[in-house]
Amino acid sequence: MDCSMLEDGCINIGNPQDFDHLIEKYGAERVIPRLAIDFWSKPSTLVNRIDGAKSLQPISNETNSVAIFFHSLGIGGGERVTRDLTRLWLDMGKEVLLITNKEPEINDYALPSQVKRVVIPSFFHYGRETYWTRGKALRETLIDNKVDYVVFAHWFSEALTFDLLTIRTLGIPVQLFIQTSFTQFFLDKDLPSIHADLPLQYKLATGIICLSELDALFWIHFNSNIRVAQNPITCPVTKTAAPLSGHTVLWPARVAPDKCPVKALYIMAELVKMIPDAQLLMVGPIDPGYEEVILQKAHELHVTKHIQLCGPQIESAMGRWYEKSDAFLLTSRREGWCLALGEALAHGLPCVSFDLPNLTLAEQNPAVLTIEQDNYKAAAKALAQVLIDKNLAHAMGEKGRQKIAALSNWDYRGFWLDVFQNAQLDSKRLISNGSRESRLWSELLSTYRQHLSDIENETASLHVTLNGCQEAIHDKDVLIHELEDVISKIEGSISFRLGRALTKPLRAIRDLFLH
Repeated sequence: MDCSMLEDGCINIGNPQDFDHLIEKYGAERVIPRLAIDFWSKPSTLVNRIDGAKSLQPISNETNSVAIFFHSLGIGGGERVTRDLTRLWLDMGKEVLLITNKEPEINDYALPSQVKRVVIPSFFHYGRETYWTRGKALRETLIDNKVDYVVFAHWFSEALTFDLLTIRTLGIPVQLFIQTSFTQFFLDKDLPSIHADLPLQYKLATGIICLSELDALFWIHFNSNIRVAQNPITCPVTKTAAPLSGHTVLWPARVAPDKCPVKALYIMAELVKMIPDAQLLMVGPIDPGYEEVILQKAHELHVTKHIQLCGPQIESAMGRWYEKSDAFLLTSRREGWCLALGEALAHGLPCVSFDLPNLTLAEQNPAVLTIEQDNYKAAAKALAQVLIDKNLAHAMGEKGRQKIAALSNWDYRGFWLDVFQNAQLDSKRLISNGSRESRLWSELLSTYRQHLSDIENETASLHVTLNGCQEAIHDKDVLIHELEDVISKIEGSISFRLGRALTKPLRAIRDLFLH
């Protein structure tokens, strides 16, 4: 291997020893930005070539200082979990550092005062030629704060491989904390195609933490060190349950395409046929430009008077929305944990959800009625059942509160203590469950089919638009031909020729003055 090509030309790395030699000779702070230039569009190729490199081995130190990386700390489930983990780790006696892409904003979740926050250059603004700026900031942040362990809670970005290399070449273990379903990588048609490469890059992490056994069964094929965690219960069981005295359905989430709010409108269109005074409260921030989409669809479905867009709410105010509601509705195609579902259960709301097989909160939970994806009539029927039968609703609500109480006893401290003390977990002890594995592949194929269906629908919509444009062009062509015929007839008429002859002297005088 010719290491003289570090500054100019492509680096030829064929095995882990090549990588170790580069790191030893030039230093990671020079090598990694160079690798970003060469492997930005094919990072998994690099990951496979350097797998097992000695320079990526963690230094065996006691974990006193923990850093967690997340894009921002604004409104959202991942952001709230990030905040809650910093609290937990402080209680465990750790020094805690939060690293974000975005500067603090007024609506960010409040951090404990002992948590230090550092902002580094965002991966959204840097590419292969400029990664060195981000890498340098990340490296210096970890060194200056004497970080012993990193939890990387933002599991998708084009810079991920190079961020992980920056961390691991410092001898620091790094866990990827994946807070979504594995189906995201097969379902979301708005993800850049380069993100399909991400699971292949995950072997570079020391380990992966996910939120369900079903997800673990998938991720173990990409990293041998897998742990299944529970997110902190943000809302303990309330002293009193919601009264459940009306016909109000709560849908608390970002009003954005990935949360499928339009599906809630279709369900309401069916529900009001059975319960004419039913109301839907949509509580959460609205994506720019999406409010008009919701209002237009509500108008088309004749449910405008049954829908309330309530906007974003501060965390402390959410309790009253659960208390004034009589049922909870979840329409997402994918969720990692769903904090809102946990809060609904804690308040004693009966819940209706499209089937999400990886969702721990819904697993074997009689408080959650699971419906086949996109079966709006069945979802509406389930809502009507719990809104009308109050005995059933209260019984379900009590079961939900018991579920949250049981989950609250989960050993969060013990889990994270094990993470920090035993970075290299041998997950081969994770025994494959036949029925669960069957469900995994079934869900994988189902979500991929849905992904293809979404593309087909979008393509069909574009064809409709194209056909409309072609028809409009044809109509205009016909009109032009008709006008040309009229003009031709006018120009060929005797009266037109006579008029032209009589006005010829006047036109000649006009032209003389104009010139």
